[in-house]
Amino acid sequence: MKKIIAAVLIIILAFLGFLWFRSKQQVIADREGNPLRYTYNEIEEEGITGLFVHNADGTFSPAIRKMPSYQGATSKASASRYIWYVESDKDMDDLIPTVTSDSELVVVYNIDGDLSGSYYLEKYAVKGYTIGAHIRLGEDKTMYLDGKDPLAGSQAAAMLAEMSENTDDQYVISQISGAEALPIGNVDPNMNLLLGLERDKLYKMKYYQGTKEKEATFKADAKVFQSERYIPISTPYQKTSSGYFIVNLPQNLARGYYYLSDVGFFIYDDQVTPSGSQVNKNE
Repeated sequence: MKKIIAAVLIIILAFLGFLWFRSKQQVIADREGNPLRYTYNEIEEEGITGLFVHNADGTFSPAIRKMPSYQGATSKASASRYIWYVESDKDMDDLIPTVTSDSELVVVYNIDGDLSGSYYLEKYAVKGYTIGAHIRLGEDKTMYLDGKDPLAGSQAAAMLAEMSENTDDQYVISQISGAEALPIGNVDPNMNLLLGLERDKLYKMKYYQGTKEKEATFKADAKVFQSERYIPISTPYQKTSSGYFIVNLPQNLARGYYYLSDVGFFIYDDQVTPSGSQVNKNE
């Protein structure tokens, strides 16, 4: 019976992860998982609003409004702010639109009152891959696997659901993948995440549940971004007669991942190769 319940939980978690990509509030990919490209007529006809990248071919790619673990707009930098999502065979990065020298960032709203007088750009640094669960350090440098708030849709979330029905459980980690020492230095105390893992690699973790040592395998299927800096935009928009406003991005903006307040997540990269492909998104 426990195995059946665990299997059902895994299916539910996977489905919730899928719904995040295909939510009713914002569809950003087609049925094959390809990023959407709207014409402006389609945007008007369907009443779609929000942040878009106006591509060089004239189409509009929607920015993702609500990334997992995004804590909302703020004007204070904090290393405890982060975004993470489950990587898959098709990179999530393919669904994040890219602003280049040939494609501008624009907003479309139906009501003027939706436009704020000022916005913040929040730059996020790529921190690599981790399992979809929190790892905490105790005062004595004990490493704890935290069963609370795993990343929905991750392999770790399914594994934790199978390990225990109590989501508040913490497990003392005794060994990871046979290493003699625990990677204490790889635990970020601000995000409580174990960094430095290889994408999609399986890590065998020994842990104590009560006085019994047990073992479980976790997959590094979560990509992590950490808040790096804030950039205020005092005059955020430039009006046009085309039905949308252009976002006034700062001069000499560094390439990378950005959140425009609560409006959307995008990549900025003005360095494009002759073939049109973007530079390494892991940098």
